[in-house]
Amino acid sequence: MDIPLFVEKHCDLTAINDKAPYPEVSSNFEAVFPISQPPPSTTIPVDWGSGNHHSPAAESLDIPSAVSSTTLGANSPSALPYFKCTAMQASYSMFMLVHRTRAAIASNRLSVCYPLMASPEPATEIQDARRLIEELRHAIECLKHSMERDMVFEGIAAMCRGLTAVYLSCIVEVDDQCEFPQEKRKGDMDDNNLTYSPSQTAPNSTVDKTARSHADRTEEDRAVDFPDGGWRAWSVVLGSWCAMVPSFGLLNTMGVLEAWLANDQLKEYSKASIGWIFGLYSFFLYFGSVQVGPVFDAYGLRPLLIPGCIGLVGSLMAFSVAREYYQFMLGFSVLGGISSSMVFTPSVACIAHWFHRRRALATGIAATAGGFGGIIFPIMIWNLSEVVGFPWAIRITGFICSFFCIVCILFLKTRLPPKKLGGGKIDIRALRETPFSLLTVAIFLIDFALLIPLTYLTSYAESHNMQESLAYQLVSILNAASILGRVVPGYFADRYGRFNVMIITTLVCTIFTLALWLPAGSNTAAIVAYAVLFGFWSGSAISLAPVCVAQISSTEDFGKRYGTTYSLVSVGALFAIPIAGEILKAQSSGGTKEDYSGLIVFCGLVYACACLFFALARGVSTGWRFKTVF
Repeated sequence: MDIPLFVEKHCDLTAINDKAPYPEVSSNFEAVFPISQPPPSTTIPVDWGSGNHHSPAAESLDIPSAVSSTTLGANSPSALPYFKCTAMQASYSMFMLVHRTRAAIASNRLSVCYPLMASPEPATEIQDARRLIEELRHAIECLKHSMERDMVFEGIAAMCRGLTAVYLSCIVEVDDQCEFPQEKRKGDMDDNNLTYSPSQTAPNSTVDKTARSHADRTEEDRAVDFPDGGWRAWSVVLGSWCAMVPSFGLLNTMGVLEAWLANDQLKEYSKASIGWIFGLYSFFLYFGSVQVGPVFDAYGLRPLLIPGCIGLVGSLMAFSVAREYYQFMLGFSVLGGISSSMVFTPSVACIAHWFHRRRALATGIAATAGGFGGIIFPIMIWNLSEVVGFPWAIRITGFICSFFCIVCILFLKTRLPPKKLGGGKIDIRALRETPFSLLTVAIFLIDFALLIPLTYLTSYAESHNMQESLAYQLVSILNAASILGRVVPGYFADRYGRFNVMIITTLVCTIFTLALWLPAGSNTAAIVAYAVLFGFWSGSAISLAPVCVAQISSTEDFGKRYGTTYSLVSVGALFAIPIAGEILKAQSSGGTKEDYSGLIVFCGLVYACACLFFALARGVSTGWRFKTVF
């Protein structure tokens, strides 16, 4: 018998030996739970099993709609359809058993349909049936969560959406209204003709309280159906954007701050020594994720965001009055870095609560804030310092950051309830997974390399006799280009694969660093061109790297895994700028002019290694086929 099964293709995967499944170009698997929607243009034959003669009425089963459950009636078939996908087979079986059990409850036929539940006390039978429904619900929930964790295999995305729609709209919704009738239903019923309908139930029953408490327990499960749009979701993106302007905008302004300190307040210190100020800031920004990620998962947004905003603005005020080396280290590096992590990390994690299919695009839009801050802060600091002095330029920057902090506090909001997690702050077990460990190394290397041009491009231009005002604007030019570089790759990443786009952008950064920056010398046009091109192609390092982590992580564990990755990345951020400074110092020793060639080659090689590890993580996760979208 042919019946319309699913409205969306789901399981287009092929497996070879022990390797991970990969999408097949053409597939015969078209299976979603039967729901009351218009039949598709084509139907897939279903084997209803042997030895059972199913009545023609089964072709028009009244199955609860996944969109709007106006009718909750469901006739149980005498046999189950056969799916080649074992996950769907198990889910469908449990789904129909739940409805059969509810029908038995509604008709007061539990002991007839399920003799093992027979009991002198009807309430005991109901409790046993309720326990069975709860166990089945939990089993389907486990399958659903397993699919979410395996969203690394994009081919099951439709299957996960189909299962989630039925799970939320049918099982949970029906459970709110399933009640035990006070009177027996008249007429005989056989086991294959049990029917459940709200009209058969009586109000104020004891089961109603159980159903309502069950609905409360499944509130988290309802939230798994991502909005992926709408005013509330996009307002969270706006809040995340405002949070990243001060937190990541300052990171993108380090080139201007480093040049100013090296030429003015800390001119007696070497570039390697000054580099530790900004390396330590970067370290605490990333390493703070070790604590911030799990705290966000367990306690939510507000306990982190509000103190972080206060500390971030306070660190700028401390920077404006600092005069000694240690004061910059404590006031800016330590306080500023920790506070920025308390603002930045939750702002990224909040997006994962509201977006799934369009997560890369949403994260990319929010990540443009770092580029925006990297545009306005250097220009503002440079021009204001000429008018009111450097200390007041930093204070005014702090006032502007406080405005963005207020906006982000108003708009940022989580969707999933807090999940109190036990164990350590770092998910060490996740590092045993080869794809996750390779991805962590790739992000470690790409963030390591990214900090070098951001910090030393202005000093490089000054050493090659570029006009001082233009040299200070290079960071703004780079960050302006990176705004597009954070949004455009996000759009293509959702269509062609997040890892695929990361591999391409990292490779292009390698080429431009070695082929354009290295031979640039005193060529102003070449330096500006590098700032524009590198800024665009390096933008994905900020916007897509967290999305890659989310792609191979469940939603509930994203905060912890994100913290695990960036705790290790923080080590690279700590040493990147000082190591680059030492290379510059060693290359320039004995000469009257600083030689940046060794620093540039080092940066290019680190980018090349990052590209390699992204490719390895992709290959291990989904196979080595070039056209695979991943």
